[in-house]
Amino acid sequence: MQEIVERHAQPSRSMEKAYPGRAAALLLIGTTGGMMFRKWIPTVCFALFGSIADVGAQALPAPTRGELLYSTHCIACHDTQIHWRDKKLVTDWKSLQKEVRRWQELAGLGWSNEEIAQVAQYLNQRLYHLTPD
Repeated sequence: MQEIVERHAQPSRSMEKAYPGRAAALLLIGTTGGMMFRKWIPTVCFALFGSIADVGAQALPAPTRGELLYSTHCIACHDTQIHWRDKKLVTDWKSLQKEVRRWQELAGLGWSNEEIAQVAQYLNQRLYHLTPD
């Protein structure tokens, strides 16, 4: 085995002509050491590309109190269809707060004014895009 490595220690002229500047690297891959190199390729690729994938991933923002209240108490009956129907009762910020207050009272939730405002703000950011007063 040693004599094979020694015999191929220098790139041939035809190899140098076919692959200028890369013949030595190709020679390394063709030797026993090259087999070791090939075994490391998947590990190196995983390390590089795994790290790159992590850079692109962004953590989801923590849900707001309004989102948590809405998803816990309202989403079962009120999906996005209810907010986009033809006979909208919400036309401005005050009417949005009024509807949130009305529905939480009908459900017997007992929300504070701050919680009503938080749910209204969540709905406004997600669906209505109204200008708060």
